[in-house]
Amino acid sequence: LPHRPYALLAGSVKHRSTWRYAPTDHFLKAILLGSFATGKPGTSSAVSEMRFAELLDVIENRYGIVIARPPIDMIDADTLRTAERNRAHFARKLQLLGCFDGLSDDSHYQMVRRPR
Repeated sequence: LPHRPYALLAGSVKHRSTWRYAPTDHFLKAILLGSFATGKPGTSSAVSEMRFAELLDVIENRYGIVIARPPIDMIDADTLRTAERNRAHFARKLQLLGCFDGLSDDSHYQMVRRPR
């Protein structure tokens, strides 16, 4: 897939098995900052942290980006494995950005901090 500043995936266009979640740091920070924003448009309120599972839901609902599960019409063993790899890669990217420690194995209890 072409490398663009707004790209979400990397890998060969011809081979879906090589696709992986690979947003740029700038794109990821923009998505994260928007995900932590709360309230009505034009207000500047934001939460300082949220659960990892909640963040995944916010990103999916607000931006339509599915990270940790395959789209409903594409569920099979291969896409489930890929989704798990995407979730793990996303968590690693959050750790590199200093937003996530990942101390628990359960994403319901893992907390993500708003990037600075």
